[in-house]
Amino acid sequence: VVIETVNFIRARGLNHRQFDAFLLENDIHHGLPYHTDVRWLSRGAVLKHFYKLRTEIAEFMQGKGKPVVELDDPEWTRDLAFLVDITEHLNVLNVSMQGRNKLVTEYYDSVRTFQSKLELWKTQLSKHNAAHFPCLKSQPVNHQSMDKYANLLSGLRHEFDNRFTVFTELEKEFALFRSPFTIDTSEVPEAIQMELI
Repeated sequence: VVIETVNFIRARGLNHRQFDAFLLENDIHHGLPYHTDVRWLSRGAVLKHFYKLRTEIAEFMQGKGKPVVELDDPEWTRDLAFLVDITEHLNVLNVSMQGRNKLVTEYYDSVRTFQSKLELWKTQLSKHNAAHFPCLKSQPVNHQSMDKYANLLSGLRHEFDNRFTVFTELEKEFALFRSPFTIDTSEVPEAIQMELI
């Protein structure tokens, strides 16, 4: 729904200009970015802008004779809010893992930190607390939805565990590399025990 709506507005020059003019009339100075399948980060930006402009988009699309009925559905809007928030969190992780001259231990730390965050968020959402999900927090609370989102986070955590099993296997080596003077020498290979001491 989001992609189709954004592409309807952005792909046709007239629609895009009319939408930008419509936003300016409402004193909004940022429009919709163009959605692309190539870049992961663009998806997060598109979702975020779509969510923020959902009222204006609904009004504009209604005027064009192509109403977005999903925007009137509170459950769909809640799902969109959750998607915006979790995509934002994933984008932060994605950006933290980019760049040159990074060590594998930095990637390990980023992934483990995110897994801990997922566990915290799952626990909080199961208690109907959306503290770290600002878009979701702005929506009316629905206990069934919160349980659904907690289950989705549990599934995401499980997916991270499966994809990064190699990190679990290398945990001791990472600990030795990260802080060699705090590690128990009896737990390292015999060939480096004396040097470590």
